[in-house]
Amino acid sequence: MDVKVEHFSSKDDLTEEEKKALEDFVHRMGSENAFGDGIAVGEDEAIKFLMARKFDVGRAISLFHTNRTLRGKFDLEHLLPNRDPLAKELTSGKFTVSCKQGPEGDTLCIFYARKHLPKQVEHATVLQSIVFQLDSIMKKPDAQRHGLSFVYDMTASGYVNFDFDLAMKVLHLLKGGYPARLKHVYIVSAPFWFRASMTVLSSFLKDKIKDRVEVVKSIPDLYQHLPPEYLPKRLGGTVDHSHREWLQHCMKHYHESLSSLDIQSSDTSAHASIASTLPSNNSLETLESKDSRSIFENAENHEPSDDSISIKSSDPEIKPSVHSIPSIVREPPTQTITEVAPPQLPPRPPPHRSPQPSPKVDQIHNRALPAEPVPAIDNISDTESLSEQTSQGRQAFSIEDFMVNMNRAGKKGVHKEYEELRSLPPSGNFESTLYPVNTKKNRYNNILTFEETRVRLERRNDDPFSDYINANFVNGYDADKKFICTQGPTPFTFNDFWRMIWEQKVGVIVMVTRCVERNRIKCGTYWPQMPKESTVFGEIFVENIDQNVGEDFTINQFVLKHNNGEALRKLYHIQFTTWPDFGVLSSAAPILEAIEFIEERQPELTEQLQEEAKMNRAGGGLEGSGEYDTPEKPAVIVPPVVIHCSAGVGRTGTFCCLSNSVERLRKTGLIDIYSTVKSIREQRAFSVQTPEQYQFCYTGILEYVLKRRYLKGEDTGSVEAGLTDFLHRDSSDESE
Repeated sequence: MDVKVEHFSSKDDLTEEEKKALEDFVHRMGSENAFGDGIAVGEDEAIKFLMARKFDVGRAISLFHTNRTLRGKFDLEHLLPNRDPLAKELTSGKFTVSCKQGPEGDTLCIFYARKHLPKQVEHATVLQSIVFQLDSIMKKPDAQRHGLSFVYDMTASGYVNFDFDLAMKVLHLLKGGYPARLKHVYIVSAPFWFRASMTVLSSFLKDKIKDRVEVVKSIPDLYQHLPPEYLPKRLGGTVDHSHREWLQHCMKHYHESLSSLDIQSSDTSAHASIASTLPSNNSLETLESKDSRSIFENAENHEPSDDSISIKSSDPEIKPSVHSIPSIVREPPTQTITEVAPPQLPPRPPPHRSPQPSPKVDQIHNRALPAEPVPAIDNISDTESLSEQTSQGRQAFSIEDFMVNMNRAGKKGVHKEYEELRSLPPSGNFESTLYPVNTKKNRYNNILTFEETRVRLERRNDDPFSDYINANFVNGYDADKKFICTQGPTPFTFNDFWRMIWEQKVGVIVMVTRCVERNRIKCGTYWPQMPKESTVFGEIFVENIDQNVGEDFTINQFVLKHNNGEALRKLYHIQFTTWPDFGVLSSAAPILEAIEFIEERQPELTEQLQEEAKMNRAGGGLEGSGEYDTPEKPAVIVPPVVIHCSAGVGRTGTFCCLSNSVERLRKTGLIDIYSTVKSIREQRAFSVQTPEQYQFCYTGILEYVLKRRYLKGEDTGSVEAGLTDFLHRDSSDESE
């Protein structure tokens, strides 16, 4: 394979309009950046960023800074390609770049999933290998002008080869942090279990990027997009691609970069060093020239057909949208999934701790509330979004400043802040929730549980998968694991749900959904509906002993008993009946009332557990399924509150946000919705699901302030006026 070494596009290749953009870019970068420092950027480097953003100077400058940030975050500076582990990763052939241009002039990059073993290589090393090669190909004018296309080949790969966290990091880098135009992404031969991960990954892509992603059933289907004359032989094509020669090409560019910077180091012999680590020409070329069509034809082809995948697919059997699901009232059947043996479960990590941070007046309920301190804080400017200040480490707002800034930002500003939050990548990994044996325990295949904060059930019969339930611990404002956020139980998970209630010593369940909404099952009926009714769920006996039906929610009182002991526990079940799916209530008053109800019951529930622990010690044994008062596991002080809607993220996250915001306001007099929601999302992925729910958190905390001042006999005029002005303002009249 003859690889021609080319350099950056020169200024002479540009149009007059592009030259003006280049001069503007260099001048603005040299004058001042966001931190007040000038950055000298060469014209060739500037052209690369301008090409990636079609010579939009503002977007190119933003890309430049994002690229610098991500290179530092992912350890992509000062690469050492002649030293392990990077040298070993480069020579593995896991990721390679074909110098044969595609049908649209694009450059083809290929990742062979079957070569990746997550347990054997660090993410930083894989990212360094990818970026090292991309940096080289992006020196070609054609690659700059016509962009890159990626093939993620999953042929003959298994679950052991898949790395969700790495995929998220690569996606985060490519979608807005690397100076290249992304033309197409082809995911080839995706197994059945991959669909849930693909749904999550696609949720972080803008619509215009989603349209460039294709899930293709097999290699022959890939030919509809990339004919064989554009593909290497390893993908069943006709291109004679040599990864060895490609790496030698990369090393030449690497030497040129060192020479241009006048760097003298041990890496000056890098070309020779890495060449010595490559396989021989004969062995490598034999491997690459082997016709792989028989391998692809014999490999098991799983159809990644799933109604919830929102990207395009060339398979006509794959449905494009969740809206194609028939709207009938029935619980989804449990799917039979071929189980793939996953790697060993990791040891339990330490508890996750994230530091916390149109209503009607006549709906405000009359209850006594504590006093409020009100520290001061500087205002932000009219043009800044709320989250820009938060991300720069600002303090939380006092009540008055919070109202002023909320009205300055308007609904558009609040919604923009939410979109910025939603664009952040997940802060943890989803290892256990993606095991094929566990996917049938998830109500929705795109609502996954962080490994770091997931609730672990006690294992049964040495089954390593019996500890899984789709639930996460979420911290309160100043209390660890105050909440358990979970999905609406399905008949398949009823027993696991009640096992969690008993093992975690839960005293209150908040159900912010109805069982059927919009003619669809949102949650199974997992409790005895009427007083004096009882049901046994596996090991747990549940009896309904009292019921109070209100306008917005119904409160049931249960008695629980484990089949291994005599202890009885009281449990409160609060079901909201007027909160719409993906929506908000007309007022936060019912939520504030439920929060107060829970707080009033906590001393009673805590005392119940302490009495139970005393009884167990006196009897010389331990009742139920868990220990209570030992040096290794001391007695629970405050029992956690279980909150669930249908998916356990939208209305559930909104309830948690308001509860934590109320607690923070009571204790500090400060409000910070952005940090509160961000913290919750770092523990239960995708919490607070819509801009309207996020806005509801803003208005809801002000309803609490209004209620408190009214009960204290204080003036409510300013709060009421500010809240009313915000709610009745037409967002179309707001300036951008």
